[in-house]
Amino acid sequence: MPVQREGIDGSKRAELSRRIQILLHANTDSWGIKGSAVTLRDVSLVETMIRGIAKQAEAARERPSRVSMAEGESQAAERMKGPLTFAGRLPQRCACGNQRP
Repeated sequence: MPVQREGIDGSKRAELSRRIQILLHANTDSWGIKGSAVTLRDVSLVETMIRGIAKQAEAARERPSRVSMAEGESQAAERMKGPLTFAGRLPQRCACGNQRP
């Protein structure tokens, strides 16, 4: 029995084989040819697809940290509202009599 490659389990492999067999039969039936079995043994992805999958996985790993950072910035902004609101309510003149800028 061949070693199963990571990423395609037996049920997915069987489903892909079944779908390929249906497509082959639909396209070769008019010629009088019928394949009796389709077996998917090795699936090789092109380099661009491998890079795309890797980028997608990296983005999925980075997402929680980006969300956490954004939530922290939002909380910091909320905390800063208090001092800013307070500063906005100060009198226009300070105790020495000078007008505030």
